[in-house]
Amino acid sequence: MKNVFILSGASGSGKSFYAEKMINGCHSQSEKVSAVVVSAEDHRCPDSEVLSDFNLLKKMQQQCFRQFMFSMQAGFDLIFVDNANTTAIEIAPYVMASDFFGYEHNIITFQCRGIEDVRVAAARSGRGLSFDEVFLQHNRICDRRLLPTWNFVDVSIEYNTSDV
Repeated sequence: MKNVFILSGASGSGKSFYAEKMINGCHSQSEKVSAVVVSAEDHRCPDSEVLSDFNLLKKMQQQCFRQFMFSMQAGFDLIFVDNANTTAIEIAPYVMASDFFGYEHNIITFQCRGIEDVRVAAARSGRGLSFDEVFLQHNRICDRRLLPTWNFVDVSIEYNTSDV
């Protein structure tokens, strides 16, 4: 069965690290499994301030979804969607397209357990987001409601003291 993993979590919560470890695990298996990571960040212009430019953010998200669709058409076994995906509205197109192309969708949410996790995530964020911006992402995730027909699991973030 082909699988899509829709990663969800605040910036710096470990989504990219998880996807990278999973991809590396796939490559080390004896049987060949094709896997790809798609991310809006892959379509970011250097030195651009994404949060203040909604047109740029929209273009990045469109390019990511286009890459996602191409990956399913190409028949990859595993596809990881590595975006914040903080709301059900952001997640829904990926679920619907996955179902249409016969992929099993899995939403994996990297959950901050409290304010300290948000602080660590903000410090680790590769996007250079402030604590307040990461806290807003965390709140959107806490407040969202996913459809009960969707496959989803929440995982707690485990940080080492060396993570910051």
